[in-house]
Amino acid sequence: MSTPQPFPQQGPHQGAVPHGAPQNPSQQQDPPPHGAPQPQHGSPQPPLGQSPQFSAAQHAGGVQPQHAAPQPPHAAPAQPAAPQQPAAPQQPASRPRTPAGTGALNPVSPAYVKVKLLGSAIGSGICVLVTAGAGVAGIIASLTWLTWLGFALAAAFVIGFVIEAVVTVRQVKAIGYLQRPGDLLIQRGILFRQTTVVPYGRLQYVEVSAGPLLRAAGLASLELHTASASTDASLPGLPRAEAEALRDSLAERGASKLAGL
Repeated sequence: MSTPQPFPQQGPHQGAVPHGAPQNPSQQQDPPPHGAPQPQHGSPQPPLGQSPQFSAAQHAGGVQPQHAAPQPPHAAPAQPAAPQQPAAPQQPASRPRTPAGTGALNPVSPAYVKVKLLGSAIGSGICVLVTAGAGVAGIIASLTWLTWLGFALAAAFVIGFVIEAVVTVRQVKAIGYLQRPGDLLIQRGILFRQTTVVPYGRLQYVEVSAGPLLRAAGLASLELHTASASTDASLPGLPRAEAEALRDSLAERGASKLAGL
């Protein structure tokens, strides 16, 4: 009979598992969180990094989980820039029209309006008195046709004077002149604009004239005489001192032009 051999005694550090340590280090897992469902016995364990729900759905359908590669973001194609529309040219502000190559015209004296209106009033007044007198004579002579004719003509002269007064004011404002390097420019007219250019080299002589009404208002007219009578010009309504200074300036420029020839 064989004698049973006693088991070898192991020391505390030889093959003994410390209290509380896991039996297999490879099977060590973290405890599930509180409230999480416990895996049933025999159910497949999800691979590392996958949720139990995803693993169960893949196992039930027989589909092996695949890891989708991250797709790079697709950049939207750049839209071509819209062509810029050329800026519309700005319209210049409206200004009073003057002849090409000229500056601002020098106006005549505003007192010239009173002189012209006074001369028109004298002429119209005489006509009104004559025609009105004929109408009175028709009444005295019991001539109906003479009465109607006289008073109708008197009324026409009055209306004509009013219209002439309105037109005269605008006509005087439209008169102007400008001394340029080679000539004198004179402009007048409202509906029919008239521009006269008198070269200094064609001037024969320049004179200043004034009638009774112009002298009473302290005004004068400048008369320009050239080699041809058809090119003569006049500039009325200037102050006496301005007219004389302009006469001397034109005479000096005309003499220098003739000397240059």
